[in-house]
Amino acid sequence: MPSVNSVSSLLQLSVAHIVTRIENFDTPANSTANISVMGELGNIFHQLPSSLLEQVIIAYAANGIDRPEAFVLEYLISKHLRFARFHVYSEGYLTVFPRFEHLISLILRFSEAGNNCLRELGIHCKNLRILDVYRCRSITDRGVQLLCSNFLKPNALCNTLQHLIMFSTSVTKRGARFAIDNLTALKNLYHENTFEVVVEIVQTSRSLMQDSFSYVHFLLHDFTYLQGSLGQVVQLIPSLTCVAICVTNGLTDTELLSLLSLKNLRTFRLVPNSEVEEQNKEFEITFKGGVVPLLRKFGHFLESLDISFFTVIDIWTVFKCCPNLIRFWFKSHCDSVTVLPESEIALYRNNEEKRLILKNLDGLFCGYNTSPEILHFLLSFPALKEIHINSCDALTDEFLQSAISCHKFKNIKNFNLSFCNYVTKRGIDALMTYHNCVEEIRIQSCDNLTHENVYEWHLQAKKENWKFNILYKDSEFDKYYCSNKKDYCLKYV
Repeated sequence: MPSVNSVSSLLQLSVAHIVTRIENFDTPANSTANISVMGELGNIFHQLPSSLLEQVIIAYAANGIDRPEAFVLEYLISKHLRFARFHVYSEGYLTVFPRFEHLISLILRFSEAGNNCLRELGIHCKNLRILDVYRCRSITDRGVQLLCSNFLKPNALCNTLQHLIMFSTSVTKRGARFAIDNLTALKNLYHENTFEVVVEIVQTSRSLMQDSFSYVHFLLHDFTYLQGSLGQVVQLIPSLTCVAICVTNGLTDTELLSLLSLKNLRTFRLVPNSEVEEQNKEFEITFKGGVVPLLRKFGHFLESLDISFFTVIDIWTVFKCCPNLIRFWFKSHCDSVTVLPESEIALYRNNEEKRLILKNLDGLFCGYNTSPEILHFLLSFPALKEIHINSCDALTDEFLQSAISCHKFKNIKNFNLSFCNYVTKRGIDALMTYHNCVEEIRIQSCDNLTHENVYEWHLQAKKENWKFNILYKDSEFDKYYCSNKKDYCLKYV
């Protein structure tokens, strides 16, 4: 069964107590004046260890408050703060930015942060290494310019910022180019146009030395691919350790093989483009010709592999080439696409004791037409902590009960089901009964699992004081429950 809620740690109790006191504090009529007086007497919050203060700020900003008061944050935030995360944002927070001089990491994703925010960060955050503004729609090219320079003078963070996440903002290719040109320490620019910009740089500035770039991650998103451009980028940046490709027209096996020039590939993702996929277009990329050669060279060092672009792959080839995988995404297995000898495939197919087991795999994402036998085998991997099964007819109540009975799921923390229409309440009840460590179950669009079932599990978890979260979603609304809360929540989308 899910584990019983343990006694909160001293850190957790301290954070919860401080946040509760802050929330119950009556806002003074002249908050700014009061803060000034308090500052003169000595700010007791700034006497707390930085690690505790960071947790207090995160908890206060995320504890169901629509918009935390700027004056409270101004009083909480210390110049020694190194890590900060704000779930919401207002321009009033700009008053605290001068205290961010030692900040290393700032997360503002999904917030209303805009160009003024980036301007202040550029001025005051001289040691910033990580900035996450994912889906901050108000940020434009102008914001990137203000982040990098002030009155034509480069800001100090140009020499420190290593990871800039600004996917799904209003920043265009021009802004991405400005970031690449000015942030000299950049290792990862997570933006839709990063690859296109680097291709342009390669084609127009061939005199650039290879050490002019230090990217460790590349996302090839929706774009018009030019033949040979992937190889040009790899020659310029052989230090790439992570390559994620959203397959588009023009990519071929030959293009993928240019990745063989990389020095140390650790993460490889080849995923479908949903828009192109709906048009039923055929691509010139194959598992045998484009991916297997990469697995043979880098497989021993690969930690994360997503080849969900392909309808079918051969898991035996993957397991033999990539024994140290930690996370693995695929759709379905089929022996017909293997590159291994038939005798070896027959051995794996017929002799369970001879099958290759990924001992380090802790995240598995699969489903579709995967057979019950193969799925049962995959669920036996000893280090699994997170399982995602999608559109899988093999997953039935009987199968789930058998798998749990055989493998016990001693390490599995997260169990996720999507579009699995042959599982009913009886199958999930097995997760709530056997001695496993499941802490979270996510259910999306499974026809035979209802929000009434979820509510029963909520009551069960509450009664047993389990450390257990459950999220349910169908086509009409989300229902989700966190067992550490009192209420069963309903959220319409």
